[in-house]
Amino acid sequence: MKNKIIITVTALVASYVLGGCVSAPPSERCDLETSVQMLMENMRRHPQFTKNYNAVKTAKGAMPIVCQSPIANKTPRAEVRSMGRAVDDLVRVALFDTGIFEVKDDNAADMMLSRIVWGADGGIENVSALMNAVGGHDAPDFIVSGDIRESFISQGQLTYQLRLAVYNLKTGKVVWEGIQRKINL
Repeated sequence: MKNKIIITVTALVASYVLGGCVSAPPSERCDLETSVQMLMENMRRHPQFTKNYNAVKTAKGAMPIVCQSPIANKTPRAEVRSMGRAVDDLVRVALFDTGIFEVKDDNAADMMLSRIVWGADGGIENVSALMNAVGGHDAPDFIVSGDIRESFISQGQLTYQLRLAVYNLKTGKVVWEGIQRKINL
């Protein structure tokens, strides 16, 4: 009987520690940055992600490239909708911080293109060198997308959930997907 209690308590503590905000009581919610970090850790530990990631890395012979589509903001509240770019930035930086991807920022590609166009009109850049550099950029292997939406109201407080998914761009298949609930914004 004593062993059953110890095992049960150990399992509850482990689920709380490993699950983070997902397993926390309603009074314990996470901020958005912590939630993104937890999702990245869950992704890295997931066997399906590891299998797919290693297959791409082995076939390519280099670190895979990941890009991100904007995180869809599916909340009706204006104050939360304005946070869309902040969520994008948090996810992109978290992907970079994993140390397992080369991260491609599609917004930066637009900025680079406008720089080349400006250079063609008499700016100081060597336009042909810039065009060759842009043409030499590698295509991404994975793309991350997701959404943020209202989750539930508990004890008079509204919480949110963030869903992220990683897709293999060559196969179109989901490599990993996770949801973090009980987020305070």
